[in-house]
Order: sequence, then C-alpha cells, then structure tokens
Amino acid sequence: MGLAQSAVNGFLGIRNNVIKIGFEAEGKKMHARVPDEELFIAIKDVLLNREYEYKSEFELVNFRGKLVVDAGAHVGLFSMLASVFARKVVSVEPSAGNYDLLRENISQNSIGNVTAINKALWADENGIDFYEAATSSGHSAIACESHVKKTHVETTTIESIVKEHGDIDLLKMDIEGSEFGVFRAIDSAVLKRIKKIVAEIHAAKGEPGLIAQRLEAEGFKVEMHPSPLCAAHPSYAIKTSGLLKVKLLRGAVYPFAPLFRNRQLLVLFAQRE
Repeated sequence: MGLAQSAVNGFLGIRNNVIKIGFEAEGKKMHARVPDEELFIAIKDVLLNREYEYKSEFELVNFRGKLVVDAGAHVGLFSMLASVFARKVVSVEPSAGNYDLLRENISQNSIGNVTAINKALWADENGIDFYEAATSSGHSAIACESHVKKTHVETTTIESIVKEHGDIDLLKMDIEGSEFGVFRAIDSAVLKRIKKIVAEIHAAKGEPGLIAQRLEAEGFKVEMHPSPLCAAHPSYAIKTSGLLKVKLLRGAVYPFAPLFRNRQLLVLFAQRE
C-alpha cells in the first residue's frame, strides 16, 4: 500500500470492517452494509460521483419500468438505486462475500424487484477460475499481482440472462477485465437485444479499441472516457448519510482530478443510434 492510500485510509478510519451507510433517492430511504475499504472507491463512484450516470441518457431515471442488468454488482449499491426506477434488476456477482452482503442489503430494504445471481458474467457457462483481491471490488477472473486467493466459480452469459429475463434496457458492467472475453464471445443476435451499455474498461487487461469496434459494428454509438468521472447536473438527487469524511476528502482532491485521469480505467457508454 502506498503512502497516499495509507493517508486516505487513516483519514477515513478504514479498519477492513463492514459498516452501515444510508442513502435516499426519489423519496425511498435505504441503508446498506458495505466494506469500509470501498468508501473512496466503489461507494464514492456510485453514490457521489455518479460515474455510471455521467451522461444524461444513462441516468437511472430514464429506466422506469425497464430491465437493468448489473454485472459486477459488488454489494448492490447500483442495483438498489436502479430498483427505485426499474421494473426488474438482475444483479450478477461472483464473490461469495459480496454476494452475501448483496442479498442482505436487498432483503433488509424489502426490495422485491432485484434478482441476485451468484455467478461471474463470462463468455460461456463452464465456470472459471476466480481471483480474490485484498479489496472487495478487485476480485476478478483475470489474474494480477494484487490477488491473494484463487477459487473456482460458476458463470453465466448475457445470452442466458436475455433468454430468462428478456431484452436488456441497460447493461452496467464492472467485471475487472472479463469484459474483453464477454464482448469477444457475445453473439450479434444477443447484442441486438441490448439498448444501452455502461461499462468500466480495464485497459491493462485488453485492448479497449476492440470492444469499441465490435459495438460500433453492431450499431452502437460508443464513447469512452478516462476515470474519474463525475455527473455534473444529475436530474435526481441522492442524499447520503454516514459519508461525511468521504465527501470532505472528495471535495479536497477532486478539483485536481482532471490532472490525474486514469487512462488504464475507462468508462464506456454505448447506445443504439
């Protein structure tokens, strides 16, 4: 761990514990149990930066009564937000620990329109080796130096999800490098049943341009932006509790964010023209 990360962890009081946070959208109050090491990573990106809603066409308010698939759902924050608007949310999460918290968060908030799947999204349904990292959002089917444990997990495909749940209005993906295998294998007929895609693209694990080319060939308009991204003027508000220190730290460092764009982590927005 570098000095900067140690300083951030010290300021936020991170102790590798599970903590409780609260948030509210469209008048619906929710709470979630989350790993504290994710406060300035996944939690910040979903609730404060609104990374996946950076473009107005991808705001969750646009998906009222529709189907949202959350691949790499972590402990369910994006799925919980999507559930406020969507007809149904399908949450795919391979990590057993994350999945347990995902299920707990859905249950404790009496959310009835989220279907949780304890599998990895992949190119086939044959299962895959899965590498766990020190942080709960870093688990991946692609090995790297930060991984500390290898297991084997079941897999599902976009084709299987479409067959069971129907056409996908929004596919959100954060699957730590597996996106390259998924997009390489997906059939054109299946892609035609997806309207919008927002995905983190991990450039250290593949060539982002190949994903863009594939999607453009299938009729999508594609944009990719280096992280971090912050939605400038979202059309609906998310109120939070338990994140004061995260907000203070974000306010201190994010004015300088354009100077430190991470071109190894891109956010892809794809929609049919």
